Amino acid sequence: MHKRAASSVLRRSAGFLLPCVLLFSCLTGKHAEGPAAGALSPSDSTLLMHTFHNAAKEKNIGNYDAATSLFGQCIQIDRRNHAAMYELARIYIKQDKPATALTYIKNAALLDPENIWYQLMLADALDKNKQYTQAVAVYEHLLKKYPERVDYYFELASALLHARKPYEAIRLYDRLEARIGISE
Repeated sequence: MHKRAASSVLRRSAGFLLPCVLLFSCLTGKHAEGPAAGALSPSDSTLLMHTFHNAAKEKNIGNYDAATSLFGQCIQIDRRNHAAMYELARIYIKQDKPATALTYIKNAALLDPENIWYQLMLADALDKNKQYTQAVAVYEHLLKKYPERVDYYFELASALLHARKPYEAIRLYDRLEARIGISE
């Protein structure tokens, strides 16, 4: 019983901490290096942190309408806030609104192309919007960057099958088999 309670606390903590880490990375990221780069004033920075915190809290308790409104306010305060865009995409995916999610995650991925979470969400949103060829391209990029990630082989193979490229998927499975051996 204690294991379940601890696991539940960890999941809730992660659901709160991940957005906070993303926000902090936005506030200390490349675009906040100086006035010419669009740095926020101290009062706007404080308002952004407060608004993002409240948005994350609303999202975590399942109040998605309030969360989307607050994350939207974060973007109004800082139009380059990729963490808020990512969180909006997550909500819209959960609400089965893949077109809206794709808009937000594309922008987040453009603002922070090295963020693996954004790339994974982008590939998922592209897949949900039946843009399979573009999802394949994202997974191929991820696999080149992280060849040790076996799960990316499976994601890419699935995207290839959706894109009606079964022979490429088979070649990918053969490549994976050569890498990790035969799975029974």
